[in-house]
Amino acid sequence: MKPVDAAIRRSVLITPGSRPERVKAAAAQPCDSVVIDLEDGVAPNAKMRARESINSLFAEVDFARREKAVRINQPGTEDCTADLSAIDFTQLDVVWVAKVESPEQVESLVKQLPEALPLVLSIETPRGLFAAQAIAAAGAKQNLRSALFFGSGDYCMETGARPSAEGLRVPRALIVAAAAMYNLQAIDAAYFVDPKDPIATRDDANLAREQGFDGKLVFHPAQISVANEVFAPSADEISRAARLVLAFDQAQARGQGTLVVDGAFLAVDTVAPLRRIIWMAERLGL
Repeated sequence: MKPVDAAIRRSVLITPGSRPERVKAAAAQPCDSVVIDLEDGVAPNAKMRARESINSLFAEVDFARREKAVRINQPGTEDCTADLSAIDFTQLDVVWVAKVESPEQVESLVKQLPEALPLVLSIETPRGLFAAQAIAAAGAKQNLRSALFFGSGDYCMETGARPSAEGLRVPRALIVAAAAMYNLQAIDAAYFVDPKDPIATRDDANLAREQGFDGKLVFHPAQISVANEVFAPSADEISRAARLVLAFDQAQARGQGTLVVDGAFLAVDTVAPLRRIIWMAERLGL
């Protein structure tokens, strides 16, 4: 079960570090987290300029309650080394790491970071997928607020899989399972075939939530409200969770380990997700 002090990451808006005006606009959006990208979203000849602007952006821009992050390039590359040299990590809440393929990459990266910042470790390749369990273990060792992210775009490019529910079913399930083994969040990529299609975006987000993901990386502001709604509990879910948890706690006080309330079988394992619904509702002010 994911820890109740995990960050809320329903919607994570990523924006290129080479476009300061877009970073400033992103910081005003109703997303939970803003990720300034130094990887695929920035052309090779613009990466140096992007690195130079990031520290001043964090100093100038008010991100309010939003989690502040930078996505650095794949560990072991020259671009990653340059990222690590340029960024003031004391200004960040979390570091996103592109194309992680082994726990050794994580361990090496951790030695270069100034503090135990949470890491969002991106699984984007077949090699990374088959090492996801060990990568999650390395992330958890660094910080329990770390997470796994499934980069389905690069995964489809490498494997030839289609970005559909069936094409992504297995890798999504494996990444959720790997993250859950170490009590980490799992974050999915947004629907990218047509980011402005609200119906497809919602269907894809609902599917990801059903599979166990905690949120979505989004590419367009239009996707934020959908992700926020889908990955937050509804009023009915909150009311039901409160009722069932109260009944379970009262039963436990009487010495009962299990019971059935409103047709729902309640035990330690089935009540844990209900407690998380209540926690999320409190954190979100719902």
